[in-house]
Amino acid sequence: MYKILTLNSLNGKIITSDRADKNILAKFRNKLDNICNKHGIPKFSELIDYTHFSLDYGVIPFPEGMSLDDEVMAERGKWLDADKAYYQLNALYNILQHQPVRFGFLKNQYTQVLLELSECASFTKIAKDNGYKVNLSETVSGEDISYYPSF
Repeated sequence: MYKILTLNSLNGKIITSDRADKNILAKFRNKLDNICNKHGIPKFSELIDYTHFSLDYGVIPFPEGMSLDDEVMAERGKWLDADKAYYQLNALYNILQHQPVRFGFLKNQYTQVLLELSECASFTKIAKDNGYKVNLSETVSGEDISYYPSF
């Protein structure tokens, strides 16, 4: 199995997902955090909520009266104001666009990183304009690719 991230917005108790897996961002989250640290912006990983992952693997139980992951995430998940998240994603995108960095050992996935960051920023701008909150929800999917180098 491998980790994926999905971008979500929260309006009251209603969650909307962009329905696009951000598996490249998940793969390079540590590198993105290091770039953020270097440039004085909040860590990329501060956007990540682990509710789905924790429920799926029994790390936390479903609260009484709740049976859906999204119910729990809406009520107890980690959410950021979309203003803050938009600033953070845009800043990271602009840094990478002006100072290209290699993502991957054998295959450079720099373009895919920029594409996924751009998708996140676009979705987050809509959330920001509507006063919603956002997060990147971590889940797992497919076969294990953890042995692939991501440096």
